[in-house]
Amino acid sequence: MSEQIEYKEIHIKNFGDIPDTGAWLTIWPNGTKWWFVDDKLHRLDGRAVEGADGTMEFWIDGREYAEDKYWREVNRITGGCKMSKLVTTTIKVSVHRAGKNPIFGEGAIHVSVEDEAAGAFIIIESTDGQDKGLRIDLDELEAVIAAARRMVEKYEEVSQ
Repeated sequence: MSEQIEYKEIHIKNFGDIPDTGAWLTIWPNGTKWWFVDDKLHRLDGRAVEGADGTMEFWIDGREYAEDKYWREVNRITGGCKMSKLVTTTIKVSVHRAGKNPIFGEGAIHVSVEDEAAGAFIIIESTDGQDKGLRIDLDELEAVIAAARRMVEKYEEVSQ
């Protein structure tokens, strides 16, 4: 579990009140807090049990750790990253035939977004050995797509 988890808060009075699935911050009447994921105590960004009396317990996937060993395990799982501060953004995709290597195989098309201080633009590159890719300003992208669709429609009309 190396992704950021959003816990839903729930106030409980009995163990049976804890849902079996999902990510939950359970709060007992005395203020004790437990963090669960799919019916197991689990948290990668701190203690999974905060007792009303100040006690702390560190759990990952239903297994309790001493605090120092917990942080070492969190670093191992997350690659040393503080997951609560990271997000994932896709800036490059590959379009290719099934079964073909999208990195080295011929016929793959890589589409990425870049910004060189003049604003974002789309880059379309092919793995067929050409050195230069096509760069399209984001403001022009919809017009380019519309023009390409019109060309395909006209081609299909005349080729029938």
